[in-house]
Amino acid sequence: MDVFRKEKDIKKAMETAEEKRARRLAKKEAKEKKRRKEMGWNEELLGYTNTDNPFGDAHLLDSFVWHKVKEKHGENHLSEAEKRLRDKTRQEETRRQLEQVRQRRTEREHEMLLREEEKERLQREKEAEYFSEWEKQEDNFHLNQAMLRSQIRIKDGRAKAIDLLAQYISPDDDNLDIKMHEPYTMLVGLTQSDLEDLLEDIKVYLEMDQGKNAEYWQDITIICKDEIKKLRK
Repeated sequence: MDVFRKEKDIKKAMETAEEKRARRLAKKEAKEKKRRKEMGWNEELLGYTNTDNPFGDAHLLDSFVWHKVKEKHGENHLSEAEKRLRDKTRQEETRRQLEQVRQRRTEREHEMLLREEEKERLQREKEAEYFSEWEKQEDNFHLNQAMLRSQIRIKDGRAKAIDLLAQYISPDDDNLDIKMHEPYTMLVGLTQSDLEDLLEDIKVYLEMDQGKNAEYWQDITIICKDEIKKLRK
């Protein structure tokens, strides 16, 4: 390594002034070429120099400085230390502004997420309300159908115990002669099997009328179970 350096120094010492200028110029151009390549210049532009370029620009490779802007802001008189401080301050301000932009974007994304969640919640509530109303209407429909079947069986003389008991909660004034008697009298003469079937029918009515007449049906259920116990003795 020392031998190589010594040979290099000897070669430099033997250079003529013209060779020395050419060597320094070549070194400078190589350095500039490397810098331009790092800046993203293409192969065509990499071969240009201040003295050799198609634009006739003697300052092509110089770093751009907007002197008028610097003059406008009174920066021409700044020392190197002041310039570095100024540049550092600007960089910090830029970073601060970028952080604010990122923060605002994060806040907007969070707000959008909250709006979407609220929208989905309202949609679920709306669907649940619709389903509940639909379910209620369906139960009312089935209850009305059950009442209608009961009336038909009563008119045809083939009424079941549940048909007679259902008349006590019917809003219609039909079959008033049935309502003149106490509900428990409709259980007289029923077999154990009839009473067990009646308990199952009561469960269906309890479900269909959505608890509107729960107390009535619970009383009938108690009487039915009591009658079943008596028959089992």
